[in-house]
Amino acid sequence: MRKSQLRITKAVSAICAICLACAPVSVTANEFYQLTLGAGNEDNVPRVIHNPATAESGVFSAGLTGGKLLQFGLNHSVVLSAQMNANRYLEHSGFDSIDVNATASYAYKFGLGAYAPRLGAAVALGTVSMDGKARDRHYTTTAITIEQRLSPSWLLSAGLDYHVSRGESLAGDDRLLSFGYDPNNTLSYGSFDDDAVSMFAEVAYDFPNGMMLTGGYNRSDGFTVSSTQKPSLKIYKISKAVYVDPAWPDLWFAYRIPSTTDDWSLGLSMPVSRDASVNLGASWQEIDGPTVFNYKNRLLSVSYVHNF
Repeated sequence: MRKSQLRITKAVSAICAICLACAPVSVTANEFYQLTLGAGNEDNVPRVIHNPATAESGVFSAGLTGGKLLQFGLNHSVVLSAQMNANRYLEHSGFDSIDVNATASYAYKFGLGAYAPRLGAAVALGTVSMDGKARDRHYTTTAITIEQRLSPSWLLSAGLDYHVSRGESLAGDDRLLSFGYDPNNTLSYGSFDDDAVSMFAEVAYDFPNGMMLTGGYNRSDGFTVSSTQKPSLKIYKISKAVYVDPAWPDLWFAYRIPSTTDDWSLGLSMPVSRDASVNLGASWQEIDGPTVFNYKNRLLSVSYVHNF
């Protein structure tokens, strides 16, 4: 982790500790649990460089979240939670994943009433298990957010986050010698490692009947893992890492390419009972890599959410 990024993580932790130290003594606590079942379609799962017809897949997902909200007086709150998410890709089973994580977040409300702005900080630690050791990884995400309600219906939020993930140490693979490479530029095997800084914003509109419409934007500066069956020196020269991609039954290569990603999203939540809702979502990604290596991805989803 770079020194500047390490300072960001330490700063967020310090802010949480100082604010909690200044919080009132009285504490109330509430537990919460949430089950999510979903289905969707993604049109560029592996961010393929060639043969995009192989990239689309349907996906089923399931998630379970449990946690506790701790309210310190009127202005301070802490949420401690754990979550497990599983994804099953119909056409690309090698991308099936199980994500287990724990999150600690702190929020401070500047004043009383619904229209007082709220500042938040959060740290999440997690692990992702996939088909093949190379894609397994551990990650940390640190975020700072600001939230402001403008009216009973309109809510705005924005923030910054830093995400870092690291996989296991990987041994050399003779199949990596099957294509030309640059002897003056030896790449690492950390194709599935990531360091990304993102800024995001979201607007939400609450309807009188309980429905909620959301729109969001996220811009991330980091890396993209892109897979191909046709390795070349041109791809090698712009990459930071390369390894044989275990997500495919035949021989594919995964490259870690520097990129910026613009992600636009829309969502609609429709209550079906006091504790449950059906949610519709759509997101569009534009991923810009060096030279001509640009990608697009679209994800459509529907989910059922039940709160306990």
